[in-house]
Amino acid sequence: MAGMDYMPEKQQDVLNEVADIAERIPQIRSWLDKSKKARQKQADRWRKNERLYYGRHWASPSKGTESQSRMIFNFPLAVVETILPVISDFQPTIDVMPKEKNDVFFADMMQKRFQQIIEETDLYGKIIQAVKDSLIYSNGFLQILPQVTEEGVFQGFDIQVIDPFSVIPHPFANELDLKSGEYFLFAVPMETSRIEREFGIKTGGDGKLNDYRSYQQSNDNGGIESYQVESEYDMALVIECYSNEADKEKYPNGRHTVIVDDKLIVDEPLELYRMPVFMVSNYKSPHNFWGIGETELVRTQTKAINETFSAINENIRRVGFPIRKVTQRAKGQMVRPITGAPGEEITVVDPSDVTFETPPPIPGYIQGYINQVAQYMEAVTGVNDVTQGRRPGGVSSGRAIVALQEASQTRQRFKINKEVGRLTREIGEYMVQMILTFDEEIRSIRERDAEGAFTFVEYNPTAVYDAEGNMEGTPEFDPGTAKRLMDSEFDIDVSTGSRYAQGRVANEERALELYQLGVYGIEEVVNALNVPDKQEVIQNWYIRNQQISPQMQVQQAESLQSDFSNAIQQLMAEGPGGPAEELVAQIIMSNPALADSEEFTMLPSEIQDRIITVVGLVGGQEDQGMDQPRA
Repeated sequence: MAGMDYMPEKQQDVLNEVADIAERIPQIRSWLDKSKKARQKQADRWRKNERLYYGRHWASPSKGTESQSRMIFNFPLAVVETILPVISDFQPTIDVMPKEKNDVFFADMMQKRFQQIIEETDLYGKIIQAVKDSLIYSNGFLQILPQVTEEGVFQGFDIQVIDPFSVIPHPFANELDLKSGEYFLFAVPMETSRIEREFGIKTGGDGKLNDYRSYQQSNDNGGIESYQVESEYDMALVIECYSNEADKEKYPNGRHTVIVDDKLIVDEPLELYRMPVFMVSNYKSPHNFWGIGETELVRTQTKAINETFSAINENIRRVGFPIRKVTQRAKGQMVRPITGAPGEEITVVDPSDVTFETPPPIPGYIQGYINQVAQYMEAVTGVNDVTQGRRPGGVSSGRAIVALQEASQTRQRFKINKEVGRLTREIGEYMVQMILTFDEEIRSIRERDAEGAFTFVEYNPTAVYDAEGNMEGTPEFDPGTAKRLMDSEFDIDVSTGSRYAQGRVANEERALELYQLGVYGIEEVVNALNVPDKQEVIQNWYIRNQQISPQMQVQQAESLQSDFSNAIQQLMAEGPGGPAEELVAQIIMSNPALADSEEFTMLPSEIQDRIITVVGLVGGQEDQGMDQPRA
C-alpha cells in the first residue's frame, strides 16, 4: 500500500517538472518581448550616443544638398578619449586583507594568487573597456565565469566585456541583482556555426538582430554601420536568463536558463551566490538602472558647433566661389562653361552679362557664441585645456598647472572612487570567493624580490599552515593556530592613486621655482628635468661655477681621512721630527677638525704640541698673506 501511495506522488513530480520545462521557453520569450519594449527609449539614446562618438553627426543629405558644408567637430569622441586615460591612470587596485590575525599569512598567499590571475586575464584592461562603454553609452558590463574542467580542475576565469545592447533587465530593476528585479536577460547574437559547435544543436538564422548589438564596422564613406546584411541568415539569438523562483529548496540562489529558438540548452539552479555579471554606470541615475553617457551631455552643443562652423565654411566657400549670374545672351556666346579657375578668361558683350552674388557677412557675435558653447561643454563634461594636456592661457607656473590639473580631475576622481571603485571591489570579492571555492591545485607563483630578481613561491590551498606560515609536519608548526587557506575569510580593499607624475612640464617648472627660492639645489633641479646624462650636466655646472660637488667633497673627505690615518700610523712608527710629522701637520691645516679626532689625540702629547704649534704659525702667516714655507 505504501508503494501505491508513493508512485502517484512521484509521477506527479515528474509531470510537474516536464510541464515547467515546457513553459520555460515561452515564459522567457515573453519576458524578453516585455523588457525589450521597456528598454527601447534607452536603446534609442544609445544609438544617438554611438553616432556622436563615431562622427555620424549629420543625416544623409537629401537630393540637391550633397555639396553643402557638413563640418564635423567630434567633441564627444574627444571627451571620452580624454576622460578614459585619466580613469586608467587612477585605476583602482585590489588588495586582499585578512579578517583575523591568524589570516595574515593566508591573505598574503591569496594576494599573490590573485595578482597572478589578474595578469593572466588582463582584468584591469577589461574593466577599462567596460568603463569606456559606460562613457559612450551609459553603462558597461563584464561577465566573469570560473573555468573548471569536467575533472574539477580550476583553470582560471573567462572575462568578457558584454555589449550593452545585449543586456535586457527587468523593467523595474534599478540594480544588477535578483533582489532588484525578478529576472535578468542577456540576448547575444551568435553565429549558427558557433552555436552548433558549442551547444551541439543546429538552428536557423533569426534574421536582423541589430537591436541586440552595437555598431561594429565602418562603411566606405567613413561612417559606421551594422553588419546586418552579411549576418542576416547565419546569426541566431542566444538568450540567457537568471531568475528568482518560488521553489527556494530547488533554486536557493536563483535559476539559470539558456535557450536558442525553441530549444532549451541549459536549465539549472544558479550554483554561484550571485549572477556572474558586473555593471559600471557613468553618472548613475537615482532609482534607475541606466546611467547617463558622456556623449549625450554634449549632444545639442555638438550639433550647434557643427552647424555654426558649417555655415562659416559655406560662407567662405561662397566668397571664394560665389554664385554667378550669367545673362542668356552671354551664355549662348560662351564656348565653354565658366569654371572659376584663377586667371580664367571669358568673353562677354557687356560687363553686366556676368555678375557675382556677394554672400552676406558673418555676424560679429558668432565668435562669442562659439566660445560660450565651448565653455558650456567644458562645464558639463569637466574636460578643459588642462585635462587635455594644454597649457591654459596666462598660466606659466608649474605649481599653478599642477593645481589646475588636480582641480580638473575632481569629477573623474569622484567617479573612480565611487562607481569604478565599487565595481572593482565587487569583482575582487567575487573572484576571491570563486578561488576559495574551486581552486584546489598546487601551483608555483612567480614574483620579484626586493632586488628585482624572479623567485617562485608555492601556492597550496589545501595544505595546513599555522599563523606564521609554517606547514604542518615542520618542527616550527603550531597546531593551535592551524588552518587551511580555503577555511580563511578576507576583506577586499580598493585603493586609487595616480601611477604617474603629474606632468613633465609642471614638474620641471616647479623644480625651477624651488631652485630660485633656494629650496632646491642644482642636483634636484637637473634630476627633475627631462635631459640625458644628468650626472654629466651636474658636474659641468660645478666646473663652470668653480665649485666642488657634494659627491666630490665626500670623495675628497674620504681620501683625506685615509691619508690622515696612514700618516698617523707612519708617525707612530718613525717618531717625531720626520716626514710623517710634516705630512700630518699639512693635512690638519687643510682640515683643522682632524686635530680633534681620536687618532690625533692618541699621539704623545709632545708630538701633538709640536704639530699644533707649526699649524698655528703657518696658519697665521697664511692669513697675513706671507709667502713662507709651511714647515
